[in-house]
Amino acid sequence: MFLHEYYNIASPRRVWERIGEHGAGAIALASIDWVLRNTFRSTLAEALKNYAVWRYFTGPSRYDTVYHFSESNLWPESYVLRSHNTYPASGNQGSRNPSGPGGANFVQFRSGTEDLLNITFDGQDDASWAAYAVGYRSPEQSVEREIVLDANQRGTGQIAWQGNDHIALIAVVTLSPGNLTYNYQAVQEAGNRWYFTGSFNTGRCGHTLTLLPNGKVLASGGWNTSTVFSSCELYDPITETWNYTGSLNQARDAHRAVLLSNGKVLVAAGSYWGDLNSCEIYDPALGRWSYTGSLTKARHSPEMVLLNDGKVLIVGGTRAGRTCELYDPTSETWSITDSIRPVGNGISGHTLTLLPNGKVLLAGGRNESTGEIYAICQLFDPVSGRWSYTGSLNQARAWHRAVLLDSGKVLVVGGVGPTGDLRSCELYDPTTGTWSYTGSLNRARGSFHASLLNNGKVLIAGGWRNIRSAELYESERGLWVYIDSLNQGRSNSTGANSVFLNNGKVLIAGGYPNISSSELYTLIPTSQSQIWAEPRYLNFSLSQNQTKDTILRIFNNGNANLGWSLTENPQVDWLSESPTSGTVQPRPNNRMDVTLSFNTTGLNPGVYHTNLLITNNDPDLPEKIVPVELRVKPSVDIIEYSTTKLLPEVFALENNIPNPFISRTVIRYALPKDSRVNLLVYNSQGIWVRKLKTGIAKPGFYQVVWDGKDDKGRKVPNGVYFYRLEADEFTAAKKKKRIRKSD
Repeated sequence: MFLHEYYNIASPRRVWERIGEHGAGAIALASIDWVLRNTFRSTLAEALKNYAVWRYFTGPSRYDTVYHFSESNLWPESYVLRSHNTYPASGNQGSRNPSGPGGANFVQFRSGTEDLLNITFDGQDDASWAAYAVGYRSPEQSVEREIVLDANQRGTGQIAWQGNDHIALIAVVTLSPGNLTYNYQAVQEAGNRWYFTGSFNTGRCGHTLTLLPNGKVLASGGWNTSTVFSSCELYDPITETWNYTGSLNQARDAHRAVLLSNGKVLVAAGSYWGDLNSCEIYDPALGRWSYTGSLTKARHSPEMVLLNDGKVLIVGGTRAGRTCELYDPTSETWSITDSIRPVGNGISGHTLTLLPNGKVLLAGGRNESTGEIYAICQLFDPVSGRWSYTGSLNQARAWHRAVLLDSGKVLVVGGVGPTGDLRSCELYDPTTGTWSYTGSLNRARGSFHASLLNNGKVLIAGGWRNIRSAELYESERGLWVYIDSLNQGRSNSTGANSVFLNNGKVLIAGGYPNISSSELYTLIPTSQSQIWAEPRYLNFSLSQNQTKDTILRIFNNGNANLGWSLTENPQVDWLSESPTSGTVQPRPNNRMDVTLSFNTTGLNPGVYHTNLLITNNDPDLPEKIVPVELRVKPSVDIIEYSTTKLLPEVFALENNIPNPFISRTVIRYALPKDSRVNLLVYNSQGIWVRKLKTGIAKPGFYQVVWDGKDDKGRKVPNGVYFYRLEADEFTAAKKKKRIRKSD
């Protein structure tokens, strides 16, 4: 039966058996109600929906002990009251409740010529209706879409023709009198398209795809069944062709790539018949790669994310243990940072997501030594440089995908659980640190492609075993719907997700074992403008009396001019924009840059918020909102105090002066060479309260003034405090005491 076959739930089989005890054609509505209520603990309307759907797929006999689901020769044509082959189609149909002979009534639709079928349902007033659209797919499981009805028992649902032999409308009603009527209408429309675009010059898998600032896409490295590649290629979305560009210095696959704030591409780690620690930088202006600082720990199949401060965090990977490292583009060096909390001897198959608050969410993954799959999730705080636990997933999973939605929540999709591929999906709320289930995939899958579209929907495609099917997540309803399938089945075992291009299309390229073809997904063709803004969130941490500029990019992915104007809501004094209005043409010149200037002069330490409201003529999104968060830190005076040109010969941390102190104290230290410095203050319980200095510093003598406040600008209580200097291999700590004037 339906729930047993489709959802792998054991309890519905007991319902079937209880109903069978009553005999065919003699089941009273009350009996069905009693059985389903006591099994599902649900309303009668919900029970009838479940009953009607599985009834449709159980073959021509209620006593059939084989619970038919997808056998086309057992399709219950006797249940079909009306069938349509041309469109638009409509009708007025009577409906009996499922207790009568023959069960619920169905309207059938065949011979679709477009992509989508929109079904509008309007049930007779003064009755409680439920309506489903069911697509029969062979040999895969069929799909069902509830048509959500309003208070007037009216609603519209959409289902794709792709893969469906035919589509049925199932209507059920909770009142027992016969011949209650409903109206329906079915209209076809053109939907979404995958089409082949230019192919790689060298077929590959295990590569990375990176969208460059100029709109082109960089594919780096990868392998086929016999060779690991150093070659790289560039995709031009205007000509839809791939061309070779400069090769990597080190051939590699299972590496990771990230676009840096300076427009260059960092490639890190990977494998070349062994784990790699080497890293390289690609300069799009030159089309060449150059080596940069190497990782401390060699690894392949890690995960990597760009932080708001421009640094790069890399986590996990095969045989890398629990280690994490930070890359500083200014010094081109990697440094060890806090390790992820104990999860065995290493992790892979996890995801990293940069949250709007600047923290990084690590979700799930697999223990490299034991094979255990995790539900554990953790947060990395770039300010403190520390990991902490957050709410765990409801379902342990690895090789899933994570997408940051416009709502600020994180959608985790599918993956592999302890018993196999998963259909389940979950939402993470950063404000509560908790996970909740959302709509499940129509097909279980792991290691697939995922992209957020400019309409806020999430596209996934492919998966292990080179699945072709693709689905869209509608965040408003929390539902997944099938769309056109890929022309070529392909998986994404590298974590190098599909690329959302500046023209609003999605590019997927290559695949196992040595696929050279590429495909583009395009939304329904439109003659209107379509807005997209990048970044989607702005989060900065600045000191008092500091200024900083950044760029907000406004794209037009439609085919008409996009007129826009920008305002702050609420209006603030610490942010200015230039320009504040303009017109963005359609492709290929479909981008306008807005300079955003932050100024913390006169601001007290704390957290400040506003929203950039982009009013525009995109009829689907007339108001685009970009949230802005500014964290203001207390200013710290850091100066060199050497009176000579001599440099220190050794690292040193001096006693603070004065000690004890009332309101301010001076801390001095010496660096004999370029060093990554962390100067932190802790209380007597070992809890970190203030970060005085972090980053790369040149050789010299330094002094820092601490004003007795924590990182939020609050005065710390009187007592004993410790300050600790970490400078490369050097570590030292000192004790100081803060007292009142009367002490």
